[in-house]
Amino acid sequence: MKWETFARTFTGTQILSKAMIDTGLAGVEPGKSMAVQISRWVRAGRLVKLARGRYMLPPPWSTAPPPAFVANQIVYPSYVSLAYSLQFYDLIPEGVPVVTSVTTKRPGLWVTPVGRFRYRHVKRKLFFGSAGVTIEGQTVLMATPEKAILDFFYFESGPMTDERFEEYRFQNLDRLDLRKLKTFAAKMANPKLTGIVKRIQRAAR
Repeated sequence: MKWETFARTFTGTQILSKAMIDTGLAGVEPGKSMAVQISRWVRAGRLVKLARGRYMLPPPWSTAPPPAFVANQIVYPSYVSLAYSLQFYDLIPEGVPVVTSVTTKRPGLWVTPVGRFRYRHVKRKLFFGSAGVTIEGQTVLMATPEKAILDFFYFESGPMTDERFEEYRFQNLDRLDLRKLKTFAAKMANPKLTGIVKRIQRAAR
């Protein structure tokens, strides 16, 4: 298949999956040759490989999607959480260079041409508390503010002293829904998070 035909078929599509490619090219090109052709286009820089079976069309054929949207596509199921969500909700002041997500699949770090994506594993009973948010016109599955901060502390190790809590430089904690925060913490059934909720309550006053 010629690159022009492929690019014309998928122009404007930000993330391509193998299934999408097979469907879009059904009847155009035999599927057996596409894997080899895609590998060639990746090496030539015409396609950006994000993960196994996930590709991105670079400009001018498509615009770069927001990193959080890419994170949802690399590993499924997953939702963006922890520090990246906290900065999105303006609960911490710093920008976050790595998009961290929660998943029921294996943990890992994906380093791609469009960013770094970390995945933290949780049991299925802890995979809750996310909702769709709109970023640059794309719907991204992201933890609610309350679940994001609980996920953040769930993965933090070691004792949580007052000094350590202050070092995170949380802000706008009064925006959190304390009732939802308590409900989520109880559902996660982690004693450490009970203490975190109390600290957040004091800091939000």
